[in-house]
Amino acid sequence: MHKMNKPLLLALFCSTVLGACTPVAVPDQPSEPSPSASSSSDQPSVPDVTRIDAQVMIVDAQDKPVADVEVTLNSLSQAQRVERTNSEGIATFTQIPQNAEYQIEVQKTGFQKASRTADLARLVTQNQRNVSLKIILEPILSGLSGQVLDAQSTPLAGASVFDGTNTVETDKDGRFTLGYNSAQTVTLRVKKTGYEASSRQVQVAPGQVLNLGQVVLSKAASQRVIGIDLTHNSFGLSGSNALQNYQRVQSTLEAEGYKVQIITADLLNTLPSLDGLLVLSPQSTFSVEEKAAIQAFVLSGKKLVLTAEWAGFGGFSHANANQILAPFNLELGTDTLRATDQSGFLSTTNFEAHPLVQGIQRLKFFQSASVRLNQLGQPGALPVRTEDNTFRIVNTVGAFGLIGVAPFGSGNVVVVGDSSLWSDEDSDGNQIANLDEADNRKLLSQIFSW
Repeated sequence: MHKMNKPLLLALFCSTVLGACTPVAVPDQPSEPSPSASSSSDQPSVPDVTRIDAQVMIVDAQDKPVADVEVTLNSLSQAQRVERTNSEGIATFTQIPQNAEYQIEVQKTGFQKASRTADLARLVTQNQRNVSLKIILEPILSGLSGQVLDAQSTPLAGASVFDGTNTVETDKDGRFTLGYNSAQTVTLRVKKTGYEASSRQVQVAPGQVLNLGQVVLSKAASQRVIGIDLTHNSFGLSGSNALQNYQRVQSTLEAEGYKVQIITADLLNTLPSLDGLLVLSPQSTFSVEEKAAIQAFVLSGKKLVLTAEWAGFGGFSHANANQILAPFNLELGTDTLRATDQSGFLSTTNFEAHPLVQGIQRLKFFQSASVRLNQLGQPGALPVRTEDNTFRIVNTVGAFGLIGVAPFGSGNVVVVGDSSLWSDEDSDGNQIANLDEADNRKLLSQIFSW
């Protein structure tokens, strides 16, 4: 996402009723998943959260309403909402929980992207149930646009376009736009998993949006290599012992045409030969050199995938995992997500528009940590969330991230809050391996093909 240097003018006028919340009854210590549901007396109570309507008015620099603007409402604890402005420049979001902080993101062709955080719990006053916001869009004065296609002229969604400082991803039609505040020369690198990268130097002229036309990427000629890192005591186990319940992960990737390399020593010298790296629930620390090498690895156009565990799992360190994720605007919560039946199973159909989850209908997790962005408004997304009214063992209720993604340079990072969705085990006793539940296997394949 391109950050704009020019200040964004925003006026906020808001009021609502501040609703009181009752504590959620949760167990003191998370337990292993059980195939049988808890009794109704064990079920948590869901707080009565005040809901309000929010109107966002979008105008141009002459204070004229701008119609057909895509306005996105993001929150760490609520599902993403997307609306478009009407002929009066107004987008309306109905019945949104008032006790949350929201990131409002606005984009329209020909204008600079705009974003703003609105903490409704702090901005509201009493006796009203609606919020009004006004955002002024500034035109793009200098910029680049184009469309990324494959050799058969098929648009490539989710390709990374990196100018040395900022990264944007192509939309469903393969299109991208980069905006600038002044004339400059940039080196543009376009990369998509499974394709050869394309680079070119471009002169950005003042007052002009240069259309680069079609950027065609060719399929990569060599076989892609995925490394599975076992050098950091995955699940608290040493070496290849960590793979005892994940043999199907390896076979699935090999069936997709990848070469899989199991890394039990010397990660630093192995990284340059890889196209993707899967870090399964690490327990031990990463060295300073390893952290720097992993950042350079992703920056160059490679993919990092890290899986995690729920709070209380002794063979995993949230702190060590978060040290790896911090540069990518991603973070794991030291918590455990639970469905209201407290069974430990999290079946979700709550997906946001993203190539990673295209065609996926349902995923089934088996206890998970929450996944969130360090900062709303910065690059990254939460394409998979829990269903509404899932609760965390920190006394809050909402729709929390289960998977987070972030572009970084020409590459991408994916973090999954629960590794057991890809396990060979049958956690719920229904004679189906976890990997084969719902669309779990399809997710594994699409993560590495995206």
